[in-house]
Amino acid sequence: MPNIDAIETEDRSSERITVDASSLSGEDGNGSSELVRDLLAVSQLVAKARSHVARDAGVTAFQLGAVMAISEMRSVAVGALAAALSVSSQFISSEIAKLEAAGIVQRRPKENDTRGSMIGLTRRGRELVRKSGPARKAADESILQGATAEQMSSFRKVMSIMRKNCQRSSDRSA
Repeated sequence: MPNIDAIETEDRSSERITVDASSLSGEDGNGSSELVRDLLAVSQLVAKARSHVARDAGVTAFQLGAVMAISEMRSVAVGALAAALSVSSQFISSEIAKLEAAGIVQRRPKENDTRGSMIGLTRRGRELVRKSGPARKAADESILQGATAEQMSSFRKVMSIMRKNCQRSSDRSA
């Protein structure tokens, strides 16, 4: 694995990270990474831990994540939401259509651009965010229990680097 130099992290600092590829490769010798396997397993477990919150809210886990992103962004274009959630515009459009049919989000024409629309939460969507807040917080806290502030800071930086690398890899293969 190459050195990663001066990657800008979310807090705008630069990090210099050198990773020895031998520390990541599995003992089976086929180049698979225990770290990546663990990351994928944790991703599945996080989704499972959060799925009950979404189910109780009457949406899928992905839809709840999309509603939370829309809530944080206030009003967002389909393409920007797709990029923020690392999915295609076509996929997010189909999920938005379902949320719109459920009365959770609404589309409004973009100002000065009739080709696209902006997505915002309806009153029902804002209520979903408010009501699901305590359960989401409890699920997140249980997942992160025991991690120190320093560990979380380091983890966020590594995740930022990994996300950028994955995006770069995805862009090359597209």
